[in-house]
Amino acid sequence: MAGRDDPGAMQQFIDTRGVSGFTHVFDEAGDIWTALDVRGQPFFIFIDDDGSIVDRTGALGADGLSERIDQLIAA
Repeated sequence: MAGRDDPGAMQQFIDTRGVSGFTHVFDEAGDIWTALDVRGQPFFIFIDDDGSIVDRTGALGADGLSERIDQLIAA
């Protein structure tokens, strides 16, 4: 979810990084950031099937993100 920038910059990031395979949300007013207490980017919030927040963390890097996802899948 992009915030604190403009939709064009978000689209450029999506195109450049090749991450168009999932839904992206532009939080122009910051409402979602506020509701989820996001303080900056990068920031990850992992949400389970029932909508409960399982984990919240800042930067992970590619290996850290893969590891955390594997842990959540195994749980």
